[in-house]
Amino acid sequence: MYRDDRGETPVLEAVRRAESALLARQSTKSYVGPAGNPAFNEAIERLVLGDEHEARLTARVRTVQAPGGCGALRLGAELIRIASPDSLVHVSTPTWANHSPLLSGSGLRLERYPYFDPATGGVQFDAMTAALERLPARAVVLLHASCHNPTGADLSPGNGVNCWRWSNGGSCCRSSTWRIRGSAPASRRTRSVCACSVPSFPRCCVRCRARRTSACTASAPERCT
Repeated sequence: MYRDDRGETPVLEAVRRAESALLARQSTKSYVGPAGNPAFNEAIERLVLGDEHEARLTARVRTVQAPGGCGALRLGAELIRIASPDSLVHVSTPTWANHSPLLSGSGLRLERYPYFDPATGGVQFDAMTAALERLPARAVVLLHASCHNPTGADLSPGNGVNCWRWSNGGSCCRSSTWRIRGSAPASRRTRSVCACSVPSFPRCCVRCRARRTSACTASAPERCT
C-alpha cells in the first residue's frame, strides 16, 4: 500500500485513467458468476504457473475470485474444513493478525512454526524447515512467499524452493497458500517458486493478489507489475 509523506494513499492518475477506460468499455452491470470473471481467472493461472505448466495441462487447477485477500483465506479455510475437518493449519511465528480469526473462525485449529528471528531481522530458515519436516501427512501450511506480514522478512528465492523438500516428493497430502503482491521483483520471485512447487503437491492453493494498473484488462492481468 503506497502512502505519501502525509500518510495518505492518493488516487494515482494512472488509476483514474484506468477506471475511465474500463467505464468507457463497460457494456453491462449484470453479475458475474460465483467463480468470478472466467477470463481473469484463466489469466491469473497463466500468470502464476505459465501456459504449459503440468498442473494446468492436467486440469488440476481451479481458480476462484474472492473479495480481497481476507475473503480468499476464508474461502480456502472453509474448503479445507469441509474436505478435511480434522486438519491443523500451521502458521508462521508471527503471522498477520487477521490470519488467526479468519482460519479459526471456520472451525480449523491452528499451530505455529518458527519463522522470524528478531536478533537478525531475517528468517530462521533451519528451524522453520526442521519444524515443517516433522509435520504429518495432510498437514496444512500457510506460507508467505513474499512480503511477509507483519515482519517483512522474506524467504530467499533458493530457500523458497527448498521449502518444498518436506513434501517428500509429493507423497504427503499437504496444502499451502502463496501470495503474490507488491513490487515486480517480489512478484516474479513468487511466481517462480509457485511454478516450481505446485507439481510437488497433490493439493496446492495459490492466493494471488495481483494489482491492476492502467495497462491491465480483465483478461490480461499478467501485464501488471
